[in-house]
Amino acid sequence: MTDQEIRFLIDRGHEERYLEYKESAPWEQLKHKVAKTCLAMANIRDGGTIIIGVEQGSTACNPVGVNSTDLATYNEDDAQDFVNRYADPYVRLTLGQIEHQGNEFLFLHIQEFEKLPVVCKRDYPNVLKCSALYTRPYGGRPRTCSVQSQSEMREMIDVAIEKGLRGFLATAGKAGIVLGLQSDTTDPDQEAFDEELGEL
Repeated sequence: MTDQEIRFLIDRGHEERYLEYKESAPWEQLKHKVAKTCLAMANIRDGGTIIIGVEQGSTACNPVGVNSTDLATYNEDDAQDFVNRYADPYVRLTLGQIEHQGNEFLFLHIQEFEKLPVVCKRDYPNVLKCSALYTRPYGGRPRTCSVQSQSEMREMIDVAIEKGLRGFLATAGKAGIVLGLQSDTTDPDQEAFDEELGEL
């Protein structure tokens, strides 16, 4: 993501399916909730972003930034390692820092799953449940929860099928297998027929 896109998300003012805000806090305090959101965002098309440094009021979100003490507790390698203690398969994420309107913010960008939806593989009391398949549902207040409807499950299945087909076509191409009709090839039987027709 570009700096401009991150700044746009900071100023968005409200959470979305693909966007979650967290107030400034040390990594140790937020890490389990962040991990749950990462697992969920990995399971939605195009993934999502968590912005740390935005206070959530009853009517509006206030981008105040992350204080320097909290900022020092974040490290991309630690975040990646911790989130993936709970993820099966692996969740790909990036952690970055950006200055905006005189304040420092952190962002985690979570990519959609690579081949198969991400399942939670460990429990953490009152936050994470082993074997749960987390998502960010459509409609209502943006939140992270386990899959609760066929439409949420269908989205994950569709994305997995698309990825599987792309992988199959790439592998077939490397093996020299051409699938489908090629518009730039000619049919030798058609050529012979056209030649005979031309002679009449």
